Amino acid sequence: MKYVIDTSALINIVLKFYKKDPNFINRVLEESIFPDLIFYEIGSYLRKYKEIKKVSNNEIKEMIELFNYIIGKAKIEGVRLNYEILDLSIEENLSYYDAVYLYLAKKHNLILISDDKDLIEKGAMSSDNLLKN
Repeated sequence: MKYVIDTSALINIVLKFYKKDPNFINRVLEESIFPDLIFYEIGSYLRKYKEIKKVSNNEIKEMIELFNYIIGKAKIEGVRLNYEILDLSIEENLSYYDAVYLYLAKKHNLILISDDKDLIEKGAMSSDNLLKN
């Protein structure tokens, strides 16, 4: 394993780059860990996306299938309510959600990929920088 990828980065990777180079993206994802929370965050994103973009139900269903396929290539780690994550959240002044990703990266000594400015300030690599390498 090399990476922990948060939702913001995964969405950008899929929407901007997946069709351009699916083999490279698949290799990155196969070397990645996601917390189980990613399913709920992607679901929230798709709900907002559907409302804002006014896309069809079929398009949303296709996106759900694509995200499930992509996420299925990575290792999923269940993260329950955890004092270490809460403490990290307080210490780093992050949301609990963001702290989950930072916690997994630290726990497994992996590179955190995020397009969230708070996590980039904490040392995460942006999806653009990942894809340039």
